[in-house]
Amino acid sequence: MFRGEEKYEWGKSMTKVEEKFSYKMKGFYSSKPFLTIEDAEHILSIQAHPDDSDIAAGGTIAKLTGEGKKVTLVVVTDGRHSMVDISVPAWKFIKTRQEEQKKAAEILGVDKVVFLDYHDQTLDSTLELRRRLIEVIRENKPDIVMTHDPWKPYEGNRDHRHTGMTAVDAAGFAWDPYENPEKPAELHMVMEMLLFNPFQPDTWVDITDTIDLKVKAISQHVSQSGSAIAEIVKERNAMEGKAINRPYAEAFKVLKRGFPYVWEA
Repeated sequence: MFRGEEKYEWGKSMTKVEEKFSYKMKGFYSSKPFLTIEDAEHILSIQAHPDDSDIAAGGTIAKLTGEGKKVTLVVVTDGRHSMVDISVPAWKFIKTRQEEQKKAAEILGVDKVVFLDYHDQTLDSTLELRRRLIEVIRENKPDIVMTHDPWKPYEGNRDHRHTGMTAVDAAGFAWDPYENPEKPAELHMVMEMLLFNPFQPDTWVDITDTIDLKVKAISQHVSQSGSAIAEIVKERNAMEGKAINRPYAEAFKVLKRGFPYVWEA
């Protein structure tokens, strides 16, 4: 793991924050130190479409699951708008995309895939979506949430923008008892977020040992020309690896739980 200009070994803290972050709010108390991806036991990746996490963070996911950590994928939309052959019924194509995602997830060692089935390319940052994601976060209780970088300039895919922004909101407020008070799920505090495919990365994960698994996983998305995409992504990961002098890497922007602000970059 690398952060900024300094090198941090995988399995050790990647920040120099020594004090514990603790506070009490509305009956919820936490005295956990700042978590890092190495310390986390459960990671939840919230993606707009089938294949987004595989492309942006598949090597990191495989690395984490290979170390015995639990990874859950949440797929927000049904991915129907990537259908090339419009003669195929939408329901059939959606099923195909889900099956492809399940196969890719199995290769990466993902524990569970959750499909929310929102209509592709119609997503907005709604209160309803925020509450649905809060519900998912409380049910799964991840230490870290991964998602799209919603502040990336010129991000042309609306689903990426709105998934990322709503996931940031949901992860920030899953601890709040005034959110979804009608739901019986236990409140949960997410201590860290990883934004994949970020505008301004500050953390790189060496995926040299898992790049082949990542390529194999992306290739399962046959309906999306997965094998061709995998080679393009592999070249990009090689470029990202140069930032840390490794053959392959994935870049992230890290957000840590803050106070009085929700997140600190």
